Amino acid sequence: MLSRAHIAILVLLIGTGLDAAKAPKWVRNRPAVAGHYIGIGVATRSGDLAADRETATQNALNDIATQIEVSISSAVESKEIEDNFGIRQAYSAQIQTMVSADLAGVEIVDTWKGKKEFWVYTRLSELKFAQLRQQKIDDARRRTFELFVQAEKKMPGQIAAALPLYLQALRPLAEGLGDPLAVDYQGEKLNLDTAIPARIRDLLAAIALRPAPIAGDLKRGTEIDVPVEIRAVYGPPGDSLPVADLPLALAFTRGSGQLVEQVRSAADGLAVSRLTRIEGAEPVQTIRARVDLAALLPADAADLPLDRFTAPFIDVELTVSRQRIYIQSSEKNLGQPLQVPVLEPVVKRLLTDRGVEFADSAERADVVVLIDAETRQGNRFQKIYNSLLDLTLSLKRQADGTEIFKTSLTGVKGFGADFQQAGVKAFSKAARNFEEGILAEALDRL
Repeated sequence: MLSRAHIAILVLLIGTGLDAAKAPKWVRNRPAVAGHYIGIGVATRSGDLAADRETATQNALNDIATQIEVSISSAVESKEIEDNFGIRQAYSAQIQTMVSADLAGVEIVDTWKGKKEFWVYTRLSELKFAQLRQQKIDDARRRTFELFVQAEKKMPGQIAAALPLYLQALRPLAEGLGDPLAVDYQGEKLNLDTAIPARIRDLLAAIALRPAPIAGDLKRGTEIDVPVEIRAVYGPPGDSLPVADLPLALAFTRGSGQLVEQVRSAADGLAVSRLTRIEGAEPVQTIRARVDLAALLPADAADLPLDRFTAPFIDVELTVSRQRIYIQSSEKNLGQPLQVPVLEPVVKRLLTDRGVEFADSAERADVVVLIDAETRQGNRFQKIYNSLLDLTLSLKRQADGTEIFKTSLTGVKGFGADFQQAGVKAFSKAARNFEEGILAEALDRL
């Protein structure tokens, strides 16, 4: 709770205490002293007297701190605080921090060293602590009100400037330790502990995000450059104002793809992202654009309870057409075409799993898959024959002839009772290699 330096000072004071043959009354019965918090700490003796003193002292301080935390927390709980916005949790954290840091006025009343335990008796003036707490409340009121007034002056024309000021006011607000932080504002009494969360809630509720329809032919796996336009406005329909410099975060919530994920609105409220690739197989995919509250704040404000507020968002649906694929396969065993292709069915099955559509000709396809595989005779050892398979797999974009992927396998071995049978075995082995990684790498380019 306290710094080690403070504990060390208390321990030195404890060192002046005298051992007693008989436990003092405060050890047997916890004392109650009007106007004071009492802390009793005990440590099991370990043979290291200095360490035992430090442990007992810390336990005594913890005892006082717990009483103060309970007292203040009870006062907080008795007030109507907007718990939905995480303010109560923030108060609790601030109470613990304040109590830990502000026990400098603790006095050592007595110590006692028994045969098995070391005891410390401490106390803290309730008046002194109350004065310190009031100073903190007054300081919290001043800092909170300053941020509140700054935010109010930005409304309604500078929403993106007002919102972070309201949000940053949550920190000193929490340091008010449950006090309503009442102020006079524009001739009326205002309780900042409820007014600020309400301002944030109302402001966010009044922001609307309006998407423009997505234009263009959207196909999975192709390089595209499609604008995703979101306009941010504030106020009711027909009487709304554009919201400038508002940060938006965009991400796929259904499907997947590549796009500019962080954008800000211009002076007219328009924010423009770019969709550059669609990777998901779903026919209907969704991009969600939401107001990025964290991006409005400085880095040192990361601990604010932003997740307790609902940031405005909008979902943009994408209708995705499937890529048309044509497979052109040449599979030869010792110069003769295979009667039943081995590699082409594997490729077709994996492509089907990816949600593609097959074209009946290369001219009508978006991408052509080229398979060129042929075996050659290897060696013979007694009655075991060895054939070798060489193959090339490539993907070509039909529109411009660009080769988007190419890989080769050389000398894939197959064994059998003759060279022809060994060649078939080599094809089967190559098909397994396709499924185990080579083909997956190729399909990722689609």
